[in-house]
Amino acid sequence: MSRGILPRGKARIPSSRPVNRGVIVAIVVLVIVIILIVAALSFHPPSPPSLPGTNAVTVTGMYAHSPDDACGLNGVNEPGFTANAFAWAPVGWVIPASESVSLPCTVTNITTNTSGFEIAAILPVTGTSQMTILSFAVFTPASYNGPPDVTFT
Repeated sequence: MSRGILPRGKARIPSSRPVNRGVIVAIVVLVIVIILIVAALSFHPPSPPSLPGTNAVTVTGMYAHSPDDACGLNGVNEPGFTANAFAWAPVGWVIPASESVSLPCTVTNITTNTSGFEIAAILPVTGTSQMTILSFAVFTPASYNGPPDVTFT
């Protein structure tokens, strides 16, 4: 046999310092704590932080403007609603029952210039009869109390 070569199955294990038993216990405890934290968070995730004053948005009414009096909506106001902040709220606007409204009529755009609000609608919307409901959604800001303006064209 040559020097440095051991027979098969007789490998030398390099000498190492003995592992401190306290270190092993600390590692095991740390792993268990991490597993418990992950399990707790998966069953009870933390709720998102809420900003002060963002619980509800109160829309006291909605004011309509329509430069071309689309479907007779210029000046026709609708009641308001209460919604959560940063949420979509469904809104329905009724085409007024009036002889001045010529049907069918079409609304091609719905917008708002009130800060913090956004409007989403599937357009164009065609009213085929009086009292037709134009449905759309309003995204609410962090806080609001009052009547936003809505423009129909």
